[in-house]
Amino acid sequence: MSHEVPEGWEMSTFSASVDINPKRVIRKGDVVPFVDMASVPHEGATIRGFKERLVNSSGAKFQNGDTLFARITPCTENGKTGFVDFLDAGQFGCGSTELIVFGPKPGKTDPIYVYHLARSDIIRKPAIRNMIGTTGRQRVPNWVFDTISIAIPPLSEQKKIAEVLSSVDKAIAATKALIDQTKQVKKGLLQTLLTKGIGHTKFKQTELGEIPESWEIVELHKHCQVQGGYAFKSSAFQQDGIPLVRISNITDEGVVIGSSGPCLSEGEAIDRSAFLLQNGDILMALSGATTGKWGVFEGETVALLNQRVGRFKTKNTEKLSPSFLIYIVASLSDEIRAAAYGGAQPNISPKNIGKNKICLPPLSEQRAISDLLSASDNATKHSSLEFESLQELKSGLMSDLLTGRKRVKV
Repeated sequence: MSHEVPEGWEMSTFSASVDINPKRVIRKGDVVPFVDMASVPHEGATIRGFKERLVNSSGAKFQNGDTLFARITPCTENGKTGFVDFLDAGQFGCGSTELIVFGPKPGKTDPIYVYHLARSDIIRKPAIRNMIGTTGRQRVPNWVFDTISIAIPPLSEQKKIAEVLSSVDKAIAATKALIDQTKQVKKGLLQTLLTKGIGHTKFKQTELGEIPESWEIVELHKHCQVQGGYAFKSSAFQQDGIPLVRISNITDEGVVIGSSGPCLSEGEAIDRSAFLLQNGDILMALSGATTGKWGVFEGETVALLNQRVGRFKTKNTEKLSPSFLIYIVASLSDEIRAAAYGGAQPNISPKNIGKNKICLPPLSEQRAISDLLSASDNATKHSSLEFESLQELKSGLMSDLLTGRKRVKV
């Protein structure tokens, strides 16, 4: 460690302070709770979805108070780590052979402190750095934990540190639950407003179901252009220049442009000016596993529309409001995904997307519906910003408290 050992703390290796794969006696043939890799969380401590299974001789063995640490790529890099607290008193469980069990040493380390330590870069970075094996099947060897030096605070201080970090974890989990709940409410609201509108009492039957009398059914292409991206040559890619928006940039968080993606030179970009993106453009992945995923291009960054990404643009703003088009695209995403063809690498053409039929309210009602849905979006954004803030707080606290740079009062 690069800083001095805090007063009252002692230097140790991780394996001297924590039992690595401690002995947990389970008889072969017993039926016990089993945890597979899918049940181990990327974030938070809670292990979900365990099931009963007949014990064999292999696999992780654990009890309440143990921490489960994924040892195989990409699960290690993705942060899969969980805390065992779901067993009955005196009960043992077993799990995937790709899990390493960290057991606290009585009188030496606090169980929840060990969990937070396992989630920290103090343990994770050297574990990842020393993975061995063939590409795609690399694993963390147990001997790594003999080489990781840590400073261990007294048990009373460990408990206080764990309490502080766990309180932030609870706030993060509560905020995430609120975001998920808001998204579910938004989904129901979207369905209702795009088919029933606001305050209608008279309806008519159509091929898309019952809709307000004043609405019409049209094919999307009548009022919306769906433009496919350009197949820029990979030989023209470079590190600096105008970034390309590819299907990998369409994420659950919207359109995200990283700093390491391919770019084109200014000259190349000018030649393809029809594919320059503008703030507010609605984009959708048209190929691969993310087909149907969509987002709005925001910000002042200049970027180019790459192949396999589609852009939705209103042809006539007197017939289709750009803000309402956002929610039309949101409502069609599942249908577009289902209509894609091609097996493991599905794709769909802009022309076929344009054939989708939509319910079209009068322009004034389109704007009113957009305002209601936008308010729901703003609530989600607010919670998402709070979520990100809490994650940053947790990261800073882990860095400070687990190294002793900042001390807690016991």
